[in-house]
Amino acid sequence: MVNKIIILSLSLFLVVGCTGVKAPVEGPSLCSDTDDGIDVSVRGECHDKYYMVEDSCASLGTKVKEYYCDGDYCDSEIIDCDNGCGNGICISGCTDSDNGINLNIKGTVTVDGKEYSDICHSSGKRIMEYYCLNEEKAVIDKACSIYETCEDGACVKK
Repeated sequence: MVNKIIILSLSLFLVVGCTGVKAPVEGPSLCSDTDDGIDVSVRGECHDKYYMVEDSCASLGTKVKEYYCDGDYCDSEIIDCDNGCGNGICISGCTDSDNGINLNIKGTVTVDGKEYSDICHSSGKRIMEYYCLNEEKAVIDKACSIYETCEDGACVKK
């Protein structure tokens, strides 16, 4: 008789107890990133239930270690920085391979990963020379000297 009562009580507990059980509900993510993902121009912090990590420079300042959320956990990616890395961000700026206005060398200006190369006008007598001014791209339209012609983005002797 005691066995029947125990079995009946256990059966009743399982039936009543299980009817109030709900499926787990997705809650807010356990991970947050202050620069909202992969953004090499902003130094961010990634927080998950185990760590707080900050974007940082890697490879002797040529790359950034960028943290971001992958589900509920922080992950990272190493990303090349064209102008180097400083304080956990890629340094923006302007670089010029021919170091300014130099009509006799074909140069390329790089600003935030975009490249602009010196080019000749179709006449072969003028050049569009790209250079850096206040960390931004600038361009000047110049004529080659009367003893030069423009070829492949540079003024060269005839």
